[in-house]
Amino acid sequence: MTAATEPPTAYVPDYRLGDSYEQASRIDAAGLEALCPSYLELTAEEPRYTGAELLGRGATKEVFRSFDTRTKRWVAIARLRPDHGLETYDRFIHEAWINSSLNHPNIIGIHDLGVAEDGRPFFTMDLKGGSTLADLVRSAQPPALHELLGIMIKVCDAVAYAHSRHTLHLDLKPENIQAQAFGEVLVCDWELGRITGGDDEQAGPPPDPGGLPLGDLVDSHSLTGEIKGTPGFMAPEQAQPGGHKDARTDVFALGCILHVILTGESPLRGVPHEEQLARTRAADFGSPRRRFPQRLIPASLEAIFRRATARDPDECYASVAALRNDLANYLAGYATAAEQAGFLREAALLVRRNRLSTAILLLALVALTVTSVLFVQKLDQQALQTRAEKSRAATLANRTIELQNLFQQQSAESKKSARNLAESIAGAANSMKNLGIFTDPVKAIDEAGNLIAMALLLDPTCDAASVVQLNLKCLTLDFRAVLASPAISDEHPLPDFCEIARIAPDFAFNRSSRPSAGQLAGFLRAASAVRPERGPMIERAISYDVAARTDFTGYPEVVGALLAYVNPGWSEAGFQYDPATKELALSSTIGLQLVISRAGGSGKCLLRLTPVYSLRAAIVGPVDFAGLDQMPIIVLDIQDCPQASFSGDLSLPLLSELYVHQGAFDPDDLHRRIQAARPFRIIEVP
Repeated sequence: MTAATEPPTAYVPDYRLGDSYEQASRIDAAGLEALCPSYLELTAEEPRYTGAELLGRGATKEVFRSFDTRTKRWVAIARLRPDHGLETYDRFIHEAWINSSLNHPNIIGIHDLGVAEDGRPFFTMDLKGGSTLADLVRSAQPPALHELLGIMIKVCDAVAYAHSRHTLHLDLKPENIQAQAFGEVLVCDWELGRITGGDDEQAGPPPDPGGLPLGDLVDSHSLTGEIKGTPGFMAPEQAQPGGHKDARTDVFALGCILHVILTGESPLRGVPHEEQLARTRAADFGSPRRRFPQRLIPASLEAIFRRATARDPDECYASVAALRNDLANYLAGYATAAEQAGFLREAALLVRRNRLSTAILLLALVALTVTSVLFVQKLDQQALQTRAEKSRAATLANRTIELQNLFQQQSAESKKSARNLAESIAGAANSMKNLGIFTDPVKAIDEAGNLIAMALLLDPTCDAASVVQLNLKCLTLDFRAVLASPAISDEHPLPDFCEIARIAPDFAFNRSSRPSAGQLAGFLRAASAVRPERGPMIERAISYDVAARTDFTGYPEVVGALLAYVNPGWSEAGFQYDPATKELALSSTIGLQLVISRAGGSGKCLLRLTPVYSLRAAIVGPVDFAGLDQMPIIVLDIQDCPQASFSGDLSLPLLSELYVHQGAFDPDDLHRRIQAARPFRIIEVP
C-alpha cells in the first residue's frame, strides 16, 4: 500500500492545557501571594494615606506631608482647620474642583478628593519644596532681577491659562507661588478662585451632581458681601463688597507681585492696618523708584507696575497676556507698551540690543572723521607753503587745484562706500527675512528690521533699504505706516508689492497687536478681488501672524479665506471645520491647490495653519495630497476625490486610517509613499 492510500491517523486529544488551567484556578492564598504580591498589597484594606507631618497652616486649612500607599509616593494633603465647621465644607471642596480643572505645568496638580474617617473633606496635591517666591525675594542672596522676572512670566502664563478656562484666582501673592531652585514655578491656593461666565462648556469643570453649575456655587461664595483677599495685593474692587471682578483683578495682583520683586516689599508694607483698605480702594501705592532709590529700579518696570495697578480698570492691562508681553519685551531689550517710549528711548534700546554692530559703525565713523581731519590739515600745510613761496605761485596753484579735486574725489568715494555698505546690509536683511519667514518669522522680521535701521543710518537715501523696510511693514500688516512712508513720493512711487496696502489703509498692526480673525479674513477676501497674484506675499504675512498672535479664536475662518484666495472660483462654503474635534470637511467642484508653489511661497500645505486631525475631502477636480506632509492628521478620507494624486512621498506621523476609492490606488504603493509612526490601515470603499 502506498503512502497516498494509507488511512489517516486517529485524533488523540491533549488534556495538558486543561489540567494547567484547573491547577491555576485552584491556586491558594500562599500561591497567589507568591505570584502577584503587589496586587494583593493594592487590594488590602488599609488606610490609603499614612503619616501626617504638618507643612503649613493657612487661614482655613492645614497642609500635611503624607504617604500614598497605593501609588507609593509622598503627597501633600490639605485638610480644613479644626476650628472651621460645616459652613466651610463646600468652599473647601470647590477650591479642589477649580484647581483640578486646570491642567498647566505652572499650576499645582490635584490628585484625589475625598472625605476622611472623621467626616471632614480633604484633597491631595503634588508635594513640592517649601520655597515660595516670597522666600526667594527676601532671602539673604535673592536671585538676579532677570531670573525673578522669568518666574513672573511663568506665573503670568499660568494665570492667563486659567483665564482662558474662565477661572479667576483672586488671591495672587508671593506666598501662594512655589518657586524652586531648578526653575519649577507653581501657582497654588485657589481657595478664593471663581468661575466666570463663558459659552464654552469645556472651559470649566463639569456640573455639580446636584444640578447647580459649579460656577454658580463658587460665585455664591465669592459674592457673600465679605471682603476677601490680601491687603497690598487685592484690587480696589475686592475692597468693595460686591465689587465686579474680572481678569483685570488678577492683573492688579500681578502688578503688586512685581512691586515685591522690584523692592522686596509689598506696596502697603509699613502702612497702618486701619489705613490699608482705604489705600487699596484708592490704589495709592506711590512711586517705587522714589520710595526705594537704592534699588535702582528701571523706569520701564515701574511703568509696567503703575499700569498693572491703575485705579481705573480701563487704564489697566486688558489681559494677563498683555502684561506678560510687556515683561518679555523688557527682558528682550525692547520698549514696553506701558512706558510709551519715544524715538530717543527706542534708539537707545536699538543700540543696546546691537552693541557690537553699533560699536563697529562708530569706529568706522571715527576713522573716517580722523582721516578727513588729517587730510584737511595736509591741505592747510600746502596752502601755507603756497603763500611762502611766491616765486612758485603758479605751480603751487595748480597743485592746490589737484589736491582739491583729490579731496572731492575721496569724499565722493566715501559716500559711495557708505551707500554700497547700506545696500549690502539691506540685501542681508532681505535674505534673513526670506530664510526665516516660514521657520521663525517673528525673529526673522525683527532681526531684518534691526539691519534695515543700521542701513538707513549709514545712508538715509538708500532705496534698497527703504524697499525692504516697506516689505517688512507689509508682512506685519502695518499698512498705515507703508502709505505714510517718506520713502514714497512722485519720484519714488509705491513699489508694486505695496499696492496691497491700499486694500486696508487703516491696518496698523505689529508683533504685540494683531487683527481679529474676522478682520484678517475680510482683508483676504478683498485682496483676492484686487490683487489675486500676491499669493506668496499673503502666505508670508499669515505665517508671521500665526507666530505673533496669542488668540486663535475663529482662526479657521482665516485659513478658509486664504484657501479661497489661492483658488479663484472656489467657495469658502466648502471649508467646514469643527474646532472641538479638529475635523475638516473640504469639498469642491473644481480642482484645489493646497500649497503655494510659486517663488516666494513655502511649498507647504496651507491647512497647516490650523490643527487638523481628521480630513474628509470631496474634490471633483485634480488635487495633490503630497502637500499634507508633516501634518498631524490621524484620519484621511479621500474616497470622494476621483482625481486625487500623490506627486511625492510624504510623512504623516499620526496617520491611523486612510480611506480611498476601491481600485484608485495600489495599497502597497501607498504604504511605500506615506511614512507614519505606526502601521496604518487603508480602507478601500466600493
